[in-house]
Amino acid sequence: MPSAKTGIRRVQVLFLVILVSFSGIGRCEEGVSVETNSQTLVALLDDFNEAFLRMHPRVATSLGDNRYNDRFENNISVAHRTRYASMLREFQARAAKIQRDRLSDDEQFNLLIFDNLVRTEREGLRYPEHLLPLDQMNCLPAEFAEWGTGQSTHPFHTVKDYDDFLKRMDGFVSWVDTAIANMRAGVEQQVVLSARIAKRTIERLKEVAPDKPEKSLFYGCIDNMPADVDKAAGKRLKQAYAHAIRNKLAPAFNRLIRFMEQEYLPHCREDLAWSSLPDGQNWYAYRIRAYTTSDLSPEEIFQLGQQEVSRIVKQIQKISGEISPGQPIRQYTSKNQLVHAYQRLMTRVVPRLHDHFGITIETPMEIRTTDRVSHYRPGTRDGSRPGVFYVYADDLRRWPVVVNEPLFLHEAVPGHHFQLSVQRESNLPAFRQWTFYGAYVEGWALYVERFGGDLGLYRDSRQQLWQLRSELWRALRLMLDVGIHAGGWSVDDALTHIKPYGYGNGMVREIERYAAWPAQALTYKIGELRILALREKAEKALGTEFELAAFHREILLTGPVPLNLLELHMDRWIDSRKQKFGSPENP
Repeated sequence: MPSAKTGIRRVQVLFLVILVSFSGIGRCEEGVSVETNSQTLVALLDDFNEAFLRMHPRVATSLGDNRYNDRFENNISVAHRTRYASMLREFQARAAKIQRDRLSDDEQFNLLIFDNLVRTEREGLRYPEHLLPLDQMNCLPAEFAEWGTGQSTHPFHTVKDYDDFLKRMDGFVSWVDTAIANMRAGVEQQVVLSARIAKRTIERLKEVAPDKPEKSLFYGCIDNMPADVDKAAGKRLKQAYAHAIRNKLAPAFNRLIRFMEQEYLPHCREDLAWSSLPDGQNWYAYRIRAYTTSDLSPEEIFQLGQQEVSRIVKQIQKISGEISPGQPIRQYTSKNQLVHAYQRLMTRVVPRLHDHFGITIETPMEIRTTDRVSHYRPGTRDGSRPGVFYVYADDLRRWPVVVNEPLFLHEAVPGHHFQLSVQRESNLPAFRQWTFYGAYVEGWALYVERFGGDLGLYRDSRQQLWQLRSELWRALRLMLDVGIHAGGWSVDDALTHIKPYGYGNGMVREIERYAAWPAQALTYKIGELRILALREKAEKALGTEFELAAFHREILLTGPVPLNLLELHMDRWIDSRKQKFGSPENP
């Protein structure tokens, strides 16, 4: 899930359910009731959720909370970072006063997740991430242009929605000017993108930069204006958007592109390694911890990649011999045909989900095409915005594509759409309904790719082969990411490394993705392997009483959490099942 997975992030915000309160209510000597630890925890987490969303209105909008839709936070400004650091310190101090031994297991678990979130965020603020405000993968201007189409996260149902977005345009312009100032400071401090990544970023900006207002992405919401908008209001909005695009957005994009081309690019570094930045080795180590929620060192991750590649290659060699080379496979040359083919997959998979995962969801999902990489965007709990699985379909008549069943399982169901909808529809504390831990989320999506046969797919052995190739690529990523950022690999070095496995120059953009987004690519395999290890532990501990659907249900209902806390929770679940059924050793 990438910027996508930037994703990742997006009805209404649910407030905390009342947690089970501590049974002994304390009283002071005067006989006045005092807050229990449980009530204090509820207030802490509720206040944190509210404070975070106020400071990050785009996150609130993505969740379907429309209270701050007219705001665009300048999260790369020094002022914002300072306020955020102060907020985190305040809530960390409040948490430290809670008597944890007087909380229930569930309450302690919520507090552990909160502790991890705040600690990780505070550590991240030590590094000058704001001096690298955008790249081709994490490109806020491109994301904002997508919002302007009216087909993404910001709602365009009422006149107020349109007026809110006009105000957001002003905030975006401020963000662009701050980004330019930050990159100038980055040049002085030698915190700059690699030249290769900077060039790709400029290309991405030019793709979405508005030219003629009526032809720009930002005018898409006007072209798709609801029919019930008053004519006079509609006319005003058309004029206002054309004016804002021409006089605000276009100049802001042009300033940013011109700055990057003329002033920034000459000072960019030649190498790709994050470790070449000031304090880059520690910075990269932090990113590994933050993304993988593990303590694995770069060396351990590289070795893990080697082991996984060796194992998967053996499986690929076995199944490759079972495939008939003359067996035909359907290719699609129109977007409608491709979308319908994926919709047919959904009708085969969805009826089987409950039997294998022990849970169903309500959030609808649409399938749309994109001229960029396939990805998923979550919907809202109330269904006002569906989840969307975007399928790559650029120039199909020239480059026909086939339906990729492992991709569907990963991005749609039972992958991202299924898992993130469970998270949004759950009764988890509010802050846990938007927290995103990549190792859990991407690990789950990779893990479920192996269930194609159980879910009515993989009838063609080549689909199973593609699943193994997908898993192989995630294993190679472990070595590529570490090789680039800790080993100083160039793009050519990376290509040399993957060539023996059948990958060539067509993977350059993928390698550049890892260069721009250190440690994100590690989340898939590391998360998947931990889920598999937990499953093996549960199978061994429960014996004949192990139920795969019950195991999956518990993983899903836990929601995205750090891997060590997922293991803690699942260990408790195993113990509770053993108490219910008796352990295989002591029936």
